Parts: sequence; C-alpha cells; structure tokens
Amino acid sequence: MIKNYEEQYLDLCKKILDEGEYTEDRTGTGTYSIFGAMMKHDMSLGFPLLTTKKVNLGLVAGELLLFMSGKTDLPTLRKYQNKPEGAHTIWSDDYEKYWDTKDELLGKGNDLQCEREHETGGRLYGQQWRSFYACGSDGYPKRHDQITTLIKNIKDVAKGNMYQSRRLIVNSWNAYDHTVGEKKVSALSACHDSFQCIVREGKLHLRFSCRSNDVFLGNPYNFSSYALLLHILAKLTGLEVGELLYFGTDVHLYSNHIEQIKEQLSREPRVLPKLVLPEFNNLEELLQLTGKDFVLEGYDPHPFIKAPQAS
Repeated sequence: MIKNYEEQYLDLCKKILDEGEYTEDRTGTGTYSIFGAMMKHDMSLGFPLLTTKKVNLGLVAGELLLFMSGKTDLPTLRKYQNKPEGAHTIWSDDYEKYWDTKDELLGKGNDLQCEREHETGGRLYGQQWRSFYACGSDGYPKRHDQITTLIKNIKDVAKGNMYQSRRLIVNSWNAYDHTVGEKKVSALSACHDSFQCIVREGKLHLRFSCRSNDVFLGNPYNFSSYALLLHILAKLTGLEVGELLYFGTDVHLYSNHIEQIKEQLSREPRVLPKLVLPEFNNLEELLQLTGKDFVLEGYDPHPFIKAPQAS
C-alpha cells in the first residue's frame, strides 16, 4: 500500500528519534540529525498538510506568494498572510539579526537605515526566484526571472518541445549571497535550495531539495508550500498535478522539539484534505490574491502543537 506524505513524515520522525546523531548547530540549540531522507507523495491521495497537528495553510500560501512576487520585505509578507501592520512573522527574528549584524560588520549607513525602515531582508528566495543575478550573453550582468522562464518552458515541453524537458529548474541557492554574503546581503541562507519540474503524460511533477531541514516546524511548512506551488504551476500551464518529491540532506529535530514530536506521534492521522484553488489565469492575477483565498475541504486536524523556533 502506498503511504501518503503524513505517514512517511511520521516514519521519518521515528527514525530520527531512534537513529539521529546529536550535533551542534549554528543556532546553539543542538539537533538530532540524520544524513539524507526522501519522501514522495502522490497528489491524488490528497493535499499533503499534516493532520496530527494543525498547520495554517493561509500562512504557507502567503509566504509562497511573497516568494513568487520577487519581494523580500515584511510588510508585503504581512499583506499576503493577512496579518496586521507590525505583526511578528516567522522571518522577523532573522531579519532583526540581519540588521544588527550588518550594522556591526558594515556600520550604520543609508542602505541599512533604508532596509530597517522598509523591513527588507536582502537577497532571499523572492529575489533569487524573480531576479537572479546572472551574466548575459553580452558579458554584462543582468537579472534573470527564473519563474517566468520556468512557466514558459513548462508550456513548451507540454506542447512537445523537449529541449528544456530536464532543465525545468529554479535555484534558490546563491553561491555568494548565501555563504560569505549571509548577514551582509542576505538575512538567511536558503534552506530549501532548489526545485525542478518534470512533465509526463499531461501531468506536472515537482522535486524540491533542502540542504538543511527542521523536521518539526520546517518540513510540514515546506512540503505543503511546494505542494501548493505544484498546483499553481499546473494551473498556469494547463497540466494536471502529479507527484511531489522531497530530498533532504541534513534532516534534523531540534533538541527542544523532542517532547512535541513525541506528542504528535501519539496522535492518529486523519484523512488528508482537498485543496480548492482560487481563480487566476496568469502570474499577475495570482499575485493579487492573499493566503486566505486558498481553501481546504475536509481539513480536520488535531490541535496546534507549539514549539520554539530556532533562528
């Protein structure tokens, strides 16, 4: 019998509890980690949102819309997540550290003051997706929109032009921005570093990779986000949704999430919900929506389980 995402996820959590090696990490929290994990979910089994604890799809969708807009500022994130002005977000702590560290490294100046004022986080997912720094054919630097190129190439492959069929890739990882440039030009290095699409017999499949994955808080968010992205890309290109494939490299549970994951493992999974997409015909119309426009049918989860976020 084919297991759905949640069943595989719970198996992965058990594996980390049983076999995870304790490792120190950049946050100072400590993790129990394994090297390498894979999960594949057939979207016909339902939308992969956990039922053993509640996950807010509106927040997931709002963050994804931010990425697809190409923006990296907190006011835009709050708008997409239907949060009030000044509300705390999952990015707020990392942004504060970015501004403080940049202040120490580079000194106060107009650029930093502007970033604080407009609450921007530098060259994160949105900018990498929509404005990736590249070198043009003329030898001069230019910005490359990976998302519009991806949509065009998926449509071409669906029509039978196979030239780009194994090249439908979007990179979130930037070799400079997310190594020596972290906290100088980017608030945080990309954790989910790339994704790739494959077209087969009228269906769109998607693979995403995580160089580092917080299994309790991050993975459920990431998996549902890329599931939603798969639905969106399929709608924009006239294809059906297929399978979602996840690869993780450093796959870990933080040491202060152990009791929470044990509580979650004690709960019985329920039927996965169905996603109802709002109406949109192109990227511009999509970006006029907010998280609350994405609806689930039949979502009956167990209650939230609170846990501290390591940042």
